[in-house]
Amino acid sequence: MPDVYINAVRLLLRTGLLPMEAVDARVRDILRVKYWLGLFDEPYVKDPAEADRVVRGSASLSTALRAAHESIVLLKNANGTLPLRKDIRSILVTGRTRRKSRTP
Repeated sequence: MPDVYINAVRLLLRTGLLPMEAVDARVRDILRVKYWLGLFDEPYVKDPAEADRVVRGSASLSTALRAAHESIVLLKNANGTLPLRKDIRSILVTGRTRRKSRTP
């Protein structure tokens, strides 16, 4: 939901920690992609229910799951590229997940 991030962005803008130029650049990037995709030519889908079926269809969900699995990266700090102490043996990177349990 927008209120999850927009209030923080507004605060950062007010305090000057986030320059408006950075927001403008990100918005420009998004609009450029939408233009390339032709979303301004025909911005509304003819059948929203069909769009939901396609986006939430098994083929789309399967592709999304495969992309998520393939995006997992194992990190090796070859040549000391990362600024880590030498005595650190492992690092846990964690975050919130919204995975729903599924039966195979």
